[in-house]
Amino acid sequence: MDGVEGVTQEAIPPEGVFAYKFKLKQSGTYWYHAHAGFQEQQGIYGGFIIDPLEPLTYEYTKDYVIVLSNWSMILAILLMMLSF
Repeated sequence: MDGVEGVTQEAIPPEGVFAYKFKLKQSGTYWYHAHAGFQEQQGIYGGFIIDPLEPLTYEYTKDYVIVLSNWSMILAILLMMLSF
């Protein structure tokens, strides 16, 4: 499900809740991101890790998700001004 506001679903209001329900087909690292306004560009995104149901055949001590981004609030303000 990829909820684009006004296209595939209604917007989730401030302090509102929307539960996404889906069947997982595999474990691994997945990403979420926003579609409204400039939320994605302003950092409303991230990763989450789904552990496998079966134990792994190897051991590890930590999982890391590294996010690299290059965004300027000045650019965001200019883009918002141009869109009105």
